[in-house]
Amino acid sequence: EKQQQDSIEVPCGYPIPLDEHACSVSLPKWSDVVGYEEGNVSVTSKMVCGYPRFVYHPYVVRLMEVAVSEEEDWDCIVLPSYDAACRAHDFICKAVAICRQTLLTSPDNALDATAATNNNKNHQHQQQQQQRQTMNKK
Repeated sequence: EKQQQDSIEVPCGYPIPLDEHACSVSLPKWSDVVGYEEGNVSVTSKMVCGYPRFVYHPYVVRLMEVAVSEEEDWDCIVLPSYDAACRAHDFICKAVAICRQTLLTSPDNALDATAATNNNKNHQHQQQQQQRQTMNKK
């Protein structure tokens, strides 16, 4: 019976193990692996889940959809903490400074270069204040 279980093929794109929180995905054929790496829609459209660095969990996708449901032209990335959001913000601001050909906007001006610089300074100032408070407590 164990041999029989091992030989069951999980369809392409399904989670391994078959669990809603799995982060591995079945790519049973070499052509599936190549198709995934090349971004072939015939493979990527089958993916129910995947490693979180490359594929958003279905619950996260739904949360992002709800976050932008009123603004059809917007996009959203849900991040795990305020600090992670600040790091992502800083990264995007640097990318915008390097590549100004792309017009990026957001409702809170987080991606506006001028506002981004001011927001970054405010964030750095807040971090410095927190560090000073921590040092004073010691």
